Amino acid sequence: MKKKKIIIISSIVLVLAIVIGLFLLTGGARTDVFLKEFSVDEKCNQMTIKVGVSSSAGYIRKMKQTSGSMNYYYTFYSTFGINSKLGAKDTFEIQLDNNVDEIFFYTGGKGYTKVLEKNEKGIWVKVNDKSGGYQLVSTLKKVQHASTEILVQFDGVLYGKSNAIIDYAGGTEKIGVIDKVIDSNYVPKFDNETNREEIKNAEVYDKTDKSIVLLYNNEYVLFEKLY
Repeated sequence: MKKKKIIIISSIVLVLAIVIGLFLLTGGARTDVFLKEFSVDEKCNQMTIKVGVSSSAGYIRKMKQTSGSMNYYYTFYSTFGINSKLGAKDTFEIQLDNNVDEIFFYTGGKGYTKVLEKNEKGIWVKVNDKSGGYQLVSTLKKVQHASTEILVQFDGVLYGKSNAIIDYAGGTEKIGVIDKVIDSNYVPKFDNETNREEIKNAEVYDKTDKSIVLLYNNEYVLFEKLY
């Protein structure tokens, strides 16, 4: 009887350890955080930022400065638990040094994206405010069927490179050419525009309500409507 109790208690302890372990594993660094808005106090000593996540799930619990550089590099961390709001925050305070003129967010793989900088007048501005109104790729909501990083805009619709593989023989008439390229950090907003250099001058075929086919690098590639 005593042996049975020990086995039951050991099983309970093991289950609890696994649950706690899985719980703690969910609080890791996020790579999909984007800047919604910011403000700076009158003396330029403190900045308040409000952030969001482009993923359809998950929340932020903390922000941590992750570089010893003169400029600021920040990594954000998820709340513990699956899609838990416990301890969630979207607003953070940053103490500003006079020598700091750029702020970066972590994007994964030891990479960072600049989100704020001082302009020539010493005023803090969003980086994408200088981009002619282009939206950052990092702010796009992820989808299952296509990439939200390899993009084209055609006939008023934003498409991402499909995750599906197609067997397309061609034979239909060409209906357009993707002839304009922007930086890969931004979302195309004008027709016949892409954010990938390798797609420049791609030919467009077979437009449907949800997809187009592009010909580039001697290969037909399916692009699907994102939203």
